[in-house]
Amino acid sequence: MSVHTAIIDYRAPKEAILNLEHYYNICLFKNTHTYEAIKGHPDICIFKGSSELIIAPNSPKILFDLCESNSIVYSIGTTKVGNDLKSSTAYNCVETDYHIIHKQGFTDTQILQRVTHKPFLSITQAYTRCSLIYVGNKCAITSDKNIHARLIDTGYSSLLCNPHGILLPPYKHGFIGGCFGMNSNTLFCIGNLDYLNDGKRIRAFLDTHNIPLMELYNGPLYDGGGIFFI
Repeated sequence: MSVHTAIIDYRAPKEAILNLEHYYNICLFKNTHTYEAIKGHPDICIFKGSSELIIAPNSPKILFDLCESNSIVYSIGTTKVGNDLKSSTAYNCVETDYHIIHKQGFTDTQILQRVTHKPFLSITQAYTRCSLIYVGNKCAITSDKNIHARLIDTGYSSLLCNPHGILLPPYKHGFIGGCFGMNSNTLFCIGNLDYLNDGKRIRAFLDTHNIPLMELYNGPLYDGGGIFFI
């Protein structure tokens, strides 16, 4: 099934949402079961695997309606999203072509039961999807030193970047993974890399690996928990 909808934080900059709307239908995401800073982040409730979505059981109704009305294959996870670390990170893992990447003991059991054909790569950061964007061909960008080291040790091409300057109110900065969404080999960015100190390094990394970049608005990178394309 072809992609037609982009799920994005309802608080993302309006210019970014409008620009994304030129290409996709928009689903503005809001989850009321977790804390303020991340209540608009789709990566808290959604795990997007290679074959299906796994969604937290207390996800907003708009998400279930979207899947049902478009015959999108999904499963319901076992963990209800909440305010504490464990319940707010159960779906925040990353599936690459080679691994499932997450902190051991934090992954929803439905994900572990359905993605058994790939080894589990354990890291120390439970907010894995927040901190990591996988761009394909064993290449990734992360703002977490431990994730970067584990990826390098496992044979990935990884770029470690400084997250300072990424917007995530009320915190000093956000995470790099939450600024991006990947679809059809194109990387969509909520912001302009010129506003980030490591922006030139990210551009060079993407150029080296032939990954097209689409910056959705002219402003600082905004951590909105990623963009999910379904």
